[in-house]
Amino acid sequence: MPSENRSGTREIASIIAGSAVGATIRYAAFQIWPAPVNLLTVTLISGIFSFALLGFVLASNADAQVRAFVAGVCGAITSVSAYVAVGISQPPWIAVTILTLTPVSIVAGLIAGALLGVSITGRQKSAGVQNV
Repeated sequence: MPSENRSGTREIASIIAGSAVGATIRYAAFQIWPAPVNLLTVTLISGIFSFALLGFVLASNADAQVRAFVAGVCGAITSVSAYVAVGISQPPWIAVTILTLTPVSIVAGLIAGALLGVSITGRQKSAGVQNV
């Protein structure tokens, strides 16, 4: 029982560490590209790519701590609360576009990454390759 608790604690610590990394990446992206149209582009691209990565990692044979860290990074990068806070100060069409297309890009990325992960894992299993 105690080892299960330590494992859960390590996963929570991995999520927290990943969230700190993801929040830093999101902040840096907003500082580098602060213009409204760039904000929309960064939001959609980060949603697609970060959740494609998450879908891939979740569908692969990655260690639980790696999965937790990547989930933390991706969740923080695509934090909808940040987009709402930034979006409300933008012209209305950009705010509505951000709030509409962000979930679409996240789901599209997650599905694409998961399909890729399942495909690669399936090929490795059929070839007899084991992840170490």
